[in-house]
Amino acid sequence: MKSTMEQGYSAQLGEEVSLENFAFESTDIDGCPAYKMSYDLTINGVTISQTVIGVNGDKAYTYSFTDMTGEWGDAFAAAIDSMTAVPVA
Repeated sequence: MKSTMEQGYSAQLGEEVSLENFAFESTDIDGCPAYKMSYDLTINGVTISQTVIGVNGDKAYTYSFTDMTGEWGDAFAAAIDSMTAVPVA
């Protein structure tokens, strides 16, 4: 998955892109199957940290957290840790 994403970013940006600190794990959110993928990349001298959460509930949901300042990591981690599934009414 990492190499496919690097190829996609590189093709889109027209320059070689390398994903650093790449991590992918299967998890669950309140019993719903989920995945968490995170990585850093640097484009034009700006480091971008991104975490993507995918949840399989009544539908498929994807949440993306992107930090370009280096200041949001703790807030994003707290938000991810507090995610809960809400039953469909």
